[in-house]
Formats: sequence, structure tokens, C-alpha cells
Amino acid sequence: MSKVTFVNIMDLWKQVSLDFGYELQIVDNIYEGLFELLQPIKDASHTRDRKRSPPDSACIAGTRKGVIEWIITWVASSISVLIRRPHILWVYGYAGCGKSAIAQEISEQAHGGGRLLATFFFCRNAGDRSKMGRLPNTLASQTATSLPDTIPFIQAAVKAEPELLQVESSFSLSARVQRLVYEPFYAVAAQFSYAEYYLLSPYLIIIDGLDECDDKEDVQDFITATLKFFKLHSSIPLRILITSRVEQHIHSCLAADSGVILKDLADHCSRDDIVEFMRVVFEAETRSNPVIQAYMRQNGSWPSYSDSEKLVDHIGGSFIFGSTLFRFIFHGSGSRGDHSTPLDRFPLALTIDPGLDGLYLSTLARSEHIPHFSDTISTITLLERPLSISGIAELLDIQTHEVVRVLIDLQAVIQVPGTDDAPVTFYHTSLRDFLTNKSRSERFFVRPSFHMRLCTLCTACQLKAYRQTPKIGPRHSSLTAAVQYSFDHGYTTHWKLAKRVEVEAEAVPELYKLIQLRRNMLKVLPDSERGGELEKFGVELKSLFDHSKSVSHLKEAISMHREALDLRPHPHPNRHWSLYRLGCALNSLFDHSKSVSHLKDATLDDAS
Repeated sequence: MSKVTFVNIMDLWKQVSLDFGYELQIVDNIYEGLFELLQPIKDASHTRDRKRSPPDSACIAGTRKGVIEWIITWVASSISVLIRRPHILWVYGYAGCGKSAIAQEISEQAHGGGRLLATFFFCRNAGDRSKMGRLPNTLASQTATSLPDTIPFIQAAVKAEPELLQVESSFSLSARVQRLVYEPFYAVAAQFSYAEYYLLSPYLIIIDGLDECDDKEDVQDFITATLKFFKLHSSIPLRILITSRVEQHIHSCLAADSGVILKDLADHCSRDDIVEFMRVVFEAETRSNPVIQAYMRQNGSWPSYSDSEKLVDHIGGSFIFGSTLFRFIFHGSGSRGDHSTPLDRFPLALTIDPGLDGLYLSTLARSEHIPHFSDTISTITLLERPLSISGIAELLDIQTHEVVRVLIDLQAVIQVPGTDDAPVTFYHTSLRDFLTNKSRSERFFVRPSFHMRLCTLCTACQLKAYRQTPKIGPRHSSLTAAVQYSFDHGYTTHWKLAKRVEVEAEAVPELYKLIQLRRNMLKVLPDSERGGELEKFGVELKSLFDHSKSVSHLKEAISMHREALDLRPHPHPNRHWSLYRLGCALNSLFDHSKSVSHLKDATLDDAS
């Protein structure tokens, strides 16, 4: 190559570089202007400072390989006109099984591959990150960064309808997402070459923690709009990964849509992942702990293989619970007077000894200020069998998201399921023991008298069901879980357990509520159920008399038992119970009035 030719090429390259740099500067200026217009949430993406902007979740190296590979394969699979692959993957699971960590890992891998369009990590009680309002703006801003060709289309949408930028506007959330995100991407995708469209991996949007958003109606709106968009554009090279609990109101529409894959992360929480998680955490901590190092020099490895196996079993599939135990083992309960070492605390973690009371207290304190905290925790503690989130909400007559709000910060000790229809359970029965021990649980103590409250709630639940379906009955096929529970345990369990202790003064108002509900129940019950209800009413009135000493309550109880007895002629199988309870009420009236006539009535009724 001659010197002249080389110089000419270099001059040409310099000019191209200058032109390209000038164009880049123009693009940067345009984007900066668009960024100012969109006002995205800066700490909502996967690149946020996770310490300051939770969730602070990441996969430990070597864990979750199977599910991550499966998701990456789904993300990377090319669009085909012949094979219709779902555009939406919804990964769900109980709180603590690692959804956010997996979303973070997939975000980082997809970002490295150049196909990540946008990410949004919701977080409860984190201002705009717990609301849907700025989601469209934030996704649009990231889309403009990831795919600059979308900038003119986003700008055109904003210029035509400036109100799209406003959270409070005449546009619905779905319209804003369509105009600011989906339509600009579609416009650019329409210009892709065949290879870009069908041979390269699709672009990806990741949304984590959708269940932590307070705007439930807007969440529904967003999902509906997204499903509709992909139905209209079934071959568009875009996929959406959502990692979140599946709440009751959206589960049915997702399950019925062929454009969505629902994947339960609980099916992929392997023992090997927990073993690797434990190994990495323990190695990191033991290297920097002189007490453990001294112990290991003298005694060998710590913990022993058998103790490690016990800890893995103890953790189950919850990475959050595992993290909580590790924090306790290596850092204690946080009490100033705690001078124990990790060697001392390890066996406590294995047995959930009362030494963990401090952990329970600090964990529960995170949610105690939230509405319905006491009722929710007390209900879960005293239920005869677990109910789902939707069941607890129906029993307490509140919204499901209000129950979730209480539980979400307690996921280290309470297994919060991935859907509203799966049971809520304590990870360990020791938490129930703790909550029902006044000296240990202090202000979180669940009083036995709360059984009276549960009896009232169950009765209210039944009454509502009878009003909606008069002939529903305890064996009706369409009963919800809460109504079925109310029939099964409202009286037979919670009333009887409440009566084992003397009715506390604070429970008396609840007893009055129960009696009023029972009066209303008698107005709607079918005749076949009336005898049993009259008997319950009589027992409750007798209990109220024991506290109030009002003869009117006792006389009404006697009247109820007599009416129940009339509805149970010989040889009714429950007649003897009616006789027994009537006799008890008459005997109480004799004890109160010392009138022999009442005792004679009791004797005559007993003889009949």
C-alpha cells in the first residue's frame, strides 16, 4: 500500500469517526431531552444499588443452575412463524424461594447478551416503586437506551399526546404502556431484517415483584393490555419475564391464556442449591472469624457433616429463612447482652430454641404497625387448619393484598405462598409456641380469648354465605375454603376453646357481636339447620349471663333451648344434648334465684 493511499484512508477514517461522534452526540442530546421528559424512576432497574434500593437479592454462585438455564433457553429461543411460543413467562413461588434473585441473575445475563430491553423491580413501601404510575415512563426510558431506534417513536407519541407522561392523566395505564413502550418497539421491529426478526434472540423485559405493587387494578390493567398486545402481534421478537406471586384475581386469566407460561419456582428449589448456598456463606464467614478458626485448628472442620445435613433439612427450600438463620448464627440476635459465639448459636438454630425469641420479636416488629397485623397473625396462629391468603382475607373481611402486606416482611418465619389459594403456614411450630406464650412473646402474645373473635368471624362468614345462597348448608359443593372452615371449626373448635378459659372482659364485646350475628342467622337459616343454631344461641346466652348476671339473658337462653327441644322430638339423635343444656340453664337460674320451681322445671325436663 502506498503512503498516499494510507494517508487518504486515515483521513477518511478520521472524518468518519468525527461524523459518527457527532451523530452520537446528537443521539445523546436527544436522549437526555427525552430522559428529562420521561422522568423515569432511577433506582428501579437491575443496575440499582441493591443495598439502598431493595430487594438485595442475587443468586449465590453455583446455585439455581437448572431453572436459570431453563429460563435463558426460553428467552433465547427465536421467534418462529410456525411454532407459537408464549411471549410471557411468569415465575412464581412462595416468598423466600428466590424469585428476585433469579430475576436479577437473568437481567444481568440478558444485559450482557445485548438483548435486555428494560427491567423494573417493584418494592413494597418504596414510594413510586410500589406503584404502577411511573412504570410506563421508566420502561420507555430504558427502552430508548437499549434500542435507540425507538427514540423518535417515543418522542412522536409524547409530542402528539403530552399527557401520556403524567401519572394522573386521562389515559389509562394500559394506554400509556402501549403508546410509550409497546408501539415504539413494534415500529422499530417492523424495520428489522429477516435475520434480526426471526434468527436472533428476542428482546426481553423483566418485571419483578408485581405483587408488591399497591395499585391492584392497574396491575390487572397492565396484564390485560400485555396479553392483548401479544395476541395482536404474535410473532413480535419480544418476551416478558415476570417474577412474582400470582394473586387470586389474575391467576385464572393467566392460567387460561396460551400466551403465558406459569412456572412454580418451588418445583426448582433443590437440596443441592441449599447445600451450595450454605457452603459459600459458611466459607466466607468462617475465614474472617478468629474464634471459628481457632476451633477448626484444634477440632477440624466446622460444622460437622451431620450438623450440616441437619441444617440443610431445617432450612427446607427457603433461601430467606436460610439467610435469617445464617445471620443469627454468625451475628446473633442483636441483643447487647448476647456474648455467644457462632459455635454456641449453631445448635440453637438447629432446634429453634427459645434463644431465637429475639429473632422472632425483631421480625414481627417489622409489620406490627401495618393495619390488620394483630388479627392476621392471631388468626394464623389459632386456626385449626391452615387457610390460604384469600381464605384469611375472607374470614377477616378484608382484601387479600392487605393480608399480603402484613405477611410480606415476615417471610423469614412465615411461608407466604406464591398464589392466594395456597395455605399460609409457619416454617416452624416453634413460632406458634412462641406466640402463645405470654412471657416470651410480650406484646405479640395471642390471647386464648381470640378464639372468641374467630368464632364471631366464622359466624359472620356463614351468615354472609346464607344470605347469598339460602340453602347453601355445611356440605354444599360451592363453599369457599373460608366458609367451609367456618362450618367445620367456628363452633366446634373456636367456641369450645374460648370457653376453656373464663371470658375475659375484653372478649365480652365480641360475645355481644356473636349473639347479634346468631339472631340474624336464625332469620335466614333453613328449617333443617334451625335446631342446632338455637342450641348454639342458648349456650352463648348462658355464657353471657355468667358474665353479666342479667336474668334476661338466662331466660332467653332457656327459651332457645326449649324451642330447640321442640324441634328434636324423640328419638332425635341430638335430643339428649338439648335436654342437657336446658337443664344446665334452668339449674343456673335456680342458683341465681333460689326458686324451687326452676329446679322442678329442670327435673321435669330432664325426665322427659
